[in-house]
Amino acid sequence: MPEKKDVYLGLMTWPEIENRLKESDIALIPVGQTEQHGLHASIDLDSRNAEGIAVRAALAAYQSSKPVVAPVICYGYSDLPGLRDYPGVFSLRGETLVNLCYDVAFSLIRMGFAKIIFVNGHDANPPFIKEAMRLLTKKTGAFCAMAHISEMNNSAAEEILKKHDMPADFGHACLIETSIAMAFGMQVREDKMVGHYCGKIEGPVGKIFPEAPEGISFPAWERPEVTEGIWGQGLPGPKGNPIGSSKELGEELILATIKPVVQLIEAVRDFEPEIKKNLEFEV
Repeated sequence: MPEKKDVYLGLMTWPEIENRLKESDIALIPVGQTEQHGLHASIDLDSRNAEGIAVRAALAAYQSSKPVVAPVICYGYSDLPGLRDYPGVFSLRGETLVNLCYDVAFSLIRMGFAKIIFVNGHDANPPFIKEAMRLLTKKTGAFCAMAHISEMNNSAAEEILKKHDMPADFGHACLIETSIAMAFGMQVREDKMVGHYCGKIEGPVGKIFPEAPEGISFPAWERPEVTEGIWGQGLPGPKGNPIGSSKELGEELILATIKPVVQLIEAVRDFEPEIKKNLEFEV
């Protein structure tokens, strides 16, 4: 059975990476965040989950595709009203996150990895990862995709919440995120577990959030009317309820989450994108 050392670049020597490039040109880049996760969970939860999902997906696809996983990008974007005021919340500027994702992927592409899959574990990161992918595609010709954890396991998460008689209000330090992190070895303060559900948003914004009319979108996370009701002063930090979290639930969610990633890896295994020649960083 393959182990983490068989897929994780951070545990390989350069000759081992050189040999892997003879077998595979698929690389996964986990992208997380370092921020508060309630009273019960450590601030590395998003990064832990992104790395864990990427490694588990790579291991599941090892026999067919032998993908690799880059070291996790452990900082993301969290400059959001309310959330940014908690101790322990780091944030990159949007352009910094775009450039960081671009540079890490560009380095892999220059090594010979022609297919890049970002595995994202933080809900505010996707706009910046998508911009990095657009730039990478135009600059290098590489195939780029993003696997967003909370979207991939959304159906499974809603089923689990229903079984626990919990509302479908989740997404941050909740039963879902906490259970996955526990399965990846995070120690939680079970005596500190307390949840927080979103209250009804009053006023005009409340008429369209969280279910905007079809075809309509707006940057809800940047609106104080929205986010301060989740992470305002005096609130414990979660969006949702972590009580009842367990490693067993985490394993169930991990299996649901990695399934589409493995499907993507195997679908692009034989695809040969045309990589542009003489790739150089713009300095």
